[in-house]
Amino acid sequence: MMWLIAGANGQIGRTAASYFQSQSIEFTSFGSQDLDISNLNQVEDVVKSLSPSHILNAAAWTDVDKAEIDHERSLATNAIGPRNLAVSARKVGACLVHVSSDYVFGGGASSPISEVTKANPINYYGITKAQGDENVSIEYPGGSFILRTSWVYSRYGKNFVKSILRKAITSEDDIFVVDDQFGQPTLATDFVKKMHQLCLSDAPMGTYNITSSGSTTWHGFAQEILRLCDFDPERVKPIKSESLDTLAQRPKYSVLSNAKMRGVGLDSMEDWSEAICRSVEEIRQEVEVEIGF
Repeated sequence: MMWLIAGANGQIGRTAASYFQSQSIEFTSFGSQDLDISNLNQVEDVVKSLSPSHILNAAAWTDVDKAEIDHERSLATNAIGPRNLAVSARKVGACLVHVSSDYVFGGGASSPISEVTKANPINYYGITKAQGDENVSIEYPGGSFILRTSWVYSRYGKNFVKSILRKAITSEDDIFVVDDQFGQPTLATDFVKKMHQLCLSDAPMGTYNITSSGSTTWHGFAQEILRLCDFDPERVKPIKSESLDTLAQRPKYSVLSNAKMRGVGLDSMEDWSEAICRSVEEIRQEVEVEIGF
């Protein structure tokens, strides 16, 4: 087994590399500076030369607001890139694992969303991610896993947990966080482990939701982060999405159902509150190093 990781510098890409190394799994990682997944010729050359058994597409344009401005770059990374990887994976017979997002849905649901629910994004980032999913499904349906996840955090890069901790550590001011968007905070390490389990199983190819169990709001998540780190959770003040001056709309409800994953014999991931409890100290230490605390 040999993995090719596209998106080496992102949260899932870096987490996957760390996990594969710990499991003595052979892999090669490429950041955007090394592999432009929107360039089909370049992707085909790299995939053909390495002939991996698995390709993990962890590359993504994740700046939701900037996607509203820079349509071309967002589309290239989130829609054209997955198509190119699917075409290239098919030619060498590799399994493609494409990481998708809860933002392909518009937020109008009131119960966990299944894999068969039609995408209805409300921002351009979501549009490009939905197009990427469709492109993979068209180009390589028999050899691809499309894995939708949500609210990913880790010790790496920029994410909500690190942002909240940075504010809590460096200031005593109140922290204002929306309380009307519901989702599933998902630890990148847990996602990668479950992804690997899925690839080792006999599960049929297709689309799967892989998230932590349970759900919360960004406000509830922020309060739990502070509580676990012995800060006053009441410093987190609730606000409404409409009060934020953002270019892109966010879905109000994007909780994903994990029933399909359980149906193929894989256990659900633990509740989001248990995952943050287990991981927050390591993330806090990383933040303290970054700010020189």
